[in-house]
Amino acid sequence: MEYRYPATLEPDEEGRVLVRFADLPEALTDGADLAEALLEAADCLSEALASRIVDGEAIPRATPPEPGQRVVSPSPTIALKAALYEALRRRDMTVADLAAQLDMDWHQAARLIDPRRASKLTSLSAALGALDCQILLSVHDPKENRGAQDELLAERFRVPAKAKNLVHTGADEPGQQVPSLSDATLRVVRAHPEGATGADVIAYLSREFGLKVRPDQLGIVLRRHRQAGQLENRDQRWYPARSRESD
Repeated sequence: MEYRYPATLEPDEEGRVLVRFADLPEALTDGADLAEALLEAADCLSEALASRIVDGEAIPRATPPEPGQRVVSPSPTIALKAALYEALRRRDMTVADLAAQLDMDWHQAARLIDPRRASKLTSLSAALGALDCQILLSVHDPKENRGAQDELLAERFRVPAKAKNLVHTGADEPGQQVPSLSDATLRVVRAHPEGATGADVIAYLSREFGLKVRPDQLGIVLRRHRQAGQLENRDQRWYPARSRESD
């Protein structure tokens, strides 16, 4: 099974690039331009797959891309964890079965599947090999053989360099650079040591960066940061994650 999914990119009314995955409706993100949107899309896809694993849900197969769509891949670690998770489901195996197969402690086997915990790619590869699964790698160079659809898509979202990443003050003068939604959200939470609610984050993003964010977009970004171990949620408030030992 391939963990590469077609994404639909379209501009919103404010000129940002929205990204949606038809195969994973919960995966929704955006970017200030095409390049940033594609970077955010990879993170968003990784988070959506990770959430499926955590919730014990099936991971859908990717549908063939339609004209004008871009194919997005998750992080290698999440792709391998998803492959291991799905391999166990197909074999009706438990974590205990995997631990016995690999001759390791139950907790070590559980960490291999848990997307919230770091795992070495070699360890994931060994676990998949123990289940007779093969890993096939592919490398895509966007500079090589770019198709006409890719060129049209890039042109559709091309913005003059001077117009990129600017916000405007009340006097309509150029202001500070606009960070990505992902980076801006981290800054907001770090600026609230007492914890920030979703409403606090949305208000701060609008006031300080001129970013208008829908609650569903923000929810995806916050969950992605939690998945990456950067933020945590306690009592409906978001805080910078407390440091913990790496696995």
